[in-house]
Amino acid sequence: NEFTGTIPEELWSNTKLQSLLLDMNNFVGTLSSSIGNLLDLTDLNLASNNFTGTVPLLLGRLESLVNIS
Repeated sequence: NEFTGTIPEELWSNTKLQSLLLDMNNFVGTLSSSIGNLLDLTDLNLASNNFTGTVPLLLGRLESLVNIS
């Protein structure tokens, strides 16, 4: 897709989201701690972007998360 910029904060309010595959884009900035709101998330792929900073601790809340990269 070659998306650029930051991930919109509104995305993290989609609490029914189960799969988030944003790999191979040009996203920048940090991941919002609001990622911890995605309690139904089972698949997360953020590889091959240009994120900075640390992984939000609230990622640990995602007990349904099976695949992450």
